[in-house]
Amino acid sequence: MPDDPAVKYAGEASAPTGHTARDLVRYAFCEEMRRLYHAARGLGDEDLNAAMPNGANSVGWILAHINGLIRFMAEPIAPGQMAAAGLDESRCVEQREGGPWYCAGPLAETRERLAERFLAILDRTPDDRWLARVPEMPPPAWADWPVLMRVGRPLVDLATHVGQVSYLRRVLGKR
Repeated sequence: MPDDPAVKYAGEASAPTGHTARDLVRYAFCEEMRRLYHAARGLGDEDLNAAMPNGANSVGWILAHINGLIRFMAEPIAPGQMAAAGLDESRCVEQREGGPWYCAGPLAETRERLAERFLAILDRTPDDRWLARVPEMPPPAWADWPVLMRVGRPLVDLATHVGQVSYLRRVLGKR
């Protein structure tokens, strides 16, 4: 995979090469990362922290939340792997008077590292893991859900949030 995001996300994600849960999750995840790259491209710190109409979350908050979703998606597949790699939100958010301040560079860099790590975890996941149940993992309401559902649900949320970033980009007057 190319290191330059402009090259890596130039076209649609590669079509699934197989018919497994891993193939489907990989395709959907890579396509959302591509869409997110284009939605957030060129937005600076001021854009990320701009107040949105009607009390909507800022773009920075949504991007930080997306980073959290990627970590959350990896947890049922390979518990503790993201934390062990030192991938947390502390580099993305600076506390200032009036609330958090989101920084474009660290948010994007952390997202790329999270995505790379998530895909590596995905590639090492045995096929039988997808239907395993992990009742000891939060949230309790999902106790009976297999790993595939615990990854699929936040993946759907990820797609929603990518759409929000695209919309808010236009609200900010960016094309």
